[in-house]
Amino acid sequence: MALENLPRVAALMGAQHGVATRHQLHSAGLSDRRISTLVKRRCLIRLRPGAYADEAIWSTATMAARHAMSLLGIQLSAPDTVGVVLTAAVAWGLPVRRIPERPVVARDRDKPVLKRADVRRIALSRADVTSNADLRITTLPRTVVDVAGEAAFPDALITVDAALRRGVTRKQLDAQLTRLVGAKAHRANAAIEAGDPASESALESLSRGRGIEAGLPPPLCNLVIRRGGRWGRVDELWLPLGIVGEADGRLKYQEGTGSPDALWLEKQRQDWLEDMGLAVLRWGFHDVADDGQVLSAKYGRAALRQKRYGFTWPDDVTIELPQLPGVQVPQRVIDELRLLQLAGYPVVGIPTSDRLSDVARF
Repeated sequence: MALENLPRVAALMGAQHGVATRHQLHSAGLSDRRISTLVKRRCLIRLRPGAYADEAIWSTATMAARHAMSLLGIQLSAPDTVGVVLTAAVAWGLPVRRIPERPVVARDRDKPVLKRADVRRIALSRADVTSNADLRITTLPRTVVDVAGEAAFPDALITVDAALRRGVTRKQLDAQLTRLVGAKAHRANAAIEAGDPASESALESLSRGRGIEAGLPPPLCNLVIRRGGRWGRVDELWLPLGIVGEADGRLKYQEGTGSPDALWLEKQRQDWLEDMGLAVLRWGFHDVADDGQVLSAKYGRAALRQKRYGFTWPDDVTIELPQLPGVQVPQRVIDELRLLQLAGYPVVGIPTSDRLSDVARF
């Protein structure tokens, strides 16, 4: 029996993101026997003891949405729990490298362990906790720092970059860093220091992290190269050597209508970049999934080639950093651009550290 034939149940679960407890289903008129029948017929999905999901909603949900539904199933029966670390990041809609198999929740030491949950005995103040989409989770700055303190450096960059792009400030993150000590503090500080809101995708962030781990100089992210009346934005740019990096995720060629001309247009773009003497490196997720060795080798070959041919930037080229409304450009990036400009490279329009631009995103 589909839930649409049970209007009270369907309304209840629809109002709670597709989740309800056994007690709530009883209140909606279902007996334990009826609940068991609906589970056997896969109209209901048993999330954990005493919590269920509407199969119609569950079956079309993303992995992140399913994780959030599982967290809600816990919190409906244990409202004192708080989603933390990767679970909180998922609830905030931040990208993470790997979604946990079970929700990670904080709970007081005097409370029992929960089935199908990773329970952490973490002391949280009221200021640490908020709600988003009916889920009790840690605040956004705390969540980002917690992830950065536990995740591997490249994985942490995926979440840190996205949070900075959303408008979380370095000041907010630094305030959270003060409570960490030891290895967690070191990991978190390294990821936050390297964070860049200009990074536009998880693959770009992961690639940059892998490259830094492999000893490559950190690239500048998503700079715009202009020549004449034409411009192009590149994922990564090692500006002094004229090396462009392109993280080729599948979505890059499925923008808009998914035009079959996307590959042809990208080839024309690459030809335009190479006509300037730039070396263009390309890689996909499989190249950086485990380590940065493939990326490092590609960069090394390109660097040797650029040095051998004595690359110099053409006189009619300019390089710009697009600025996002309400997003702070890291001081590290500003300082690097200023140094490059002083060294004679064609960098223009360098932002100041206290100015937020209303320039539209390219």
